Amino acid sequence: MAYATITAMQQRFGERDLIYLSEREDGPVDVINTAVIEQAINDASDVINGYLAGRYELPLVTVPNLLEQFCCDIARYKLGTNDVPEHVETRYKDAIKFLMSVAKGELSI
Repeated sequence: MAYATITAMQQRFGERDLIYLSEREDGPVDVINTAVIEQAINDASDVINGYLAGRYELPLVTVPNLLEQFCCDIARYKLGTNDVPEHVETRYKDAIKFLMSVAKGELSI
């Protein structure tokens, strides 16, 4: 189960960024490559599940907004090239830090 959608990614980062980040040589031009974005969302959801698995029964029945936000931030980071902007890296690190605290039992969702 994915914690975010392409629509959520588009609302947070904009269509132009998603077009740029999902561009591939063999993919569509000037449109969001949905397969690439969906893969990033699924990968980010798997990362989140890795942290939640020890404390929560998965899949979650209800997805808290915070997890959707973190899923988008992780997916955005993973879509980046070698030149990830500092604010994108910071949001990624904040998400991972929170998830680590959840896994340790220091915080809950």
